[in-house]
Amino acid sequence: MRCFVVARKEKHKPLLILIILYSIWNVFEFSNDKTKDHRSPSESQISGGNGTDEDGEINASSSTLIDINHHSSLVAENILSIQHNPSKASIEVHLKKNRSCTWPFFRGRLSGRHLSIIKWEKTNQYSRSHNTTDGAGRTDLEKNSLIGHYQVPSSGEYFLEIIMLLCNSTSVLSASHSNLRYTNACLEDPKEYQITSVDAHIMVSAPYRDYDTDLGFGSWSYYQYPVQDQLINVTTTSTNSAEDHNGDAGKGQIFTRFQPPDCRDEKARKAPPCAQAMSLKRFDPFQFHWNAKTEQALESLPSLVRENELVCVVGWSHARYFQQYFRKISKIPLAWHKARRTRDINENFVANMFDSNCTKIVFSLGQWDALEGLSFDDWHDKVSSIIALAAARNENRRAAVDDEVGISVTANHYNPLGDVKLTCVPQDFRSPPFIDVYNSISREICRSTKECTFVDTNTAVIGPMWDSAPDFCHYVKPSSAGKVEVSFVLGVIFGLFESE
Repeated sequence: MRCFVVARKEKHKPLLILIILYSIWNVFEFSNDKTKDHRSPSESQISGGNGTDEDGEINASSSTLIDINHHSSLVAENILSIQHNPSKASIEVHLKKNRSCTWPFFRGRLSGRHLSIIKWEKTNQYSRSHNTTDGAGRTDLEKNSLIGHYQVPSSGEYFLEIIMLLCNSTSVLSASHSNLRYTNACLEDPKEYQITSVDAHIMVSAPYRDYDTDLGFGSWSYYQYPVQDQLINVTTTSTNSAEDHNGDAGKGQIFTRFQPPDCRDEKARKAPPCAQAMSLKRFDPFQFHWNAKTEQALESLPSLVRENELVCVVGWSHARYFQQYFRKISKIPLAWHKARRTRDINENFVANMFDSNCTKIVFSLGQWDALEGLSFDDWHDKVSSIIALAAARNENRRAAVDDEVGISVTANHYNPLGDVKLTCVPQDFRSPPFIDVYNSISREICRSTKECTFVDTNTAVIGPMWDSAPDFCHYVKPSSAGKVEVSFVLGVIFGLFESE
């Protein structure tokens, strides 16, 4: 009996080996199917219809999957996949149907040869009703994906970072009558908010086609960019934590700069955890360049300046730095009218500016209001009142056959993620999720009244370098964003190009 068994084993040994090998192959294929969605964009191609279906399943066309951050609990609970559609220059974040964050607020940036902020199609928009629907009658909350677009002047490989700053942005809008301190709207922890992997990157096949022809367009560009073959096969040994890693400066990779807790005093700032997260060196390689058409338009500015021209800027510390840069790059007379908050602007204040022979008034307000969490309804009413006062004065000038005074409202600056913005509840609300709402209100007031021009310096200049303010507030040296901003404002208020 023993001999029979042994003989049988020997007889079927090749068959057993084949069975074992086939089983191992099946396990490998199953594992491969499970993990293929997490390969780099160049490795994982997907086909089929575009977007997600009603069950939240992926159904994409001509897209590549982008590596996600598997170390983040926010990703585990909320993110199904992230895809890049090169033909549409778009990034698609597909959300899980059953997720903990109903409508998250994302901030995304491409870095490398150039910098570009991802502009999402659905963002925080203020309205009294707080209920928007698509063509199918679905509210935003019933959708499972967010789509953003980028614009870069040249093709090639770019790094991508997307962070989830706010878990549920609609909770802020639904309480627009309340001071933000009472909305419990807390920003996410930098240890968790990065939803892309540390080496996430995309291949841009076609640059922004109107880059050379659009007026008022420029880019933050790496002034000595490595040759392309040095960028291939990007690898890292990181733990994918934004607190520990700030990108590869030699390749133009940038991660979001922030201030960890307990990093305020000089000694703490020099310690590695603080120094690395707060370092400004990541921005050193980048310089801003206008396209040739905009450069030429700005050179013609002196010919548009009238003999009695007087630009008046209204605001506080951001206006102070604005007028300092203004005087360095322009000989146009400028007056600074000091006001901390929108409530400081009344009828007498506006009358004084008109009586001071201002030919152009630039309202650069909002920093103190946003710092203190002024409700969106109050911001809407106060800005509307300021514009109405200025419009009434202009109406009187028209009746007297005098030239109108140009009225502009600049975008409220983003502030980098300082420690007081990352407390829960924040002690300072000047971060992108909230600033975007304040600015959307100002933009709509100018559009609806046609009595002012909204100057969106955040999109045009500040956006890609939004976290470069050294003091987590003002865009001063070594950041050059504040200086570049002045040229953009001049171009808009003198009619060389449009703001948006």
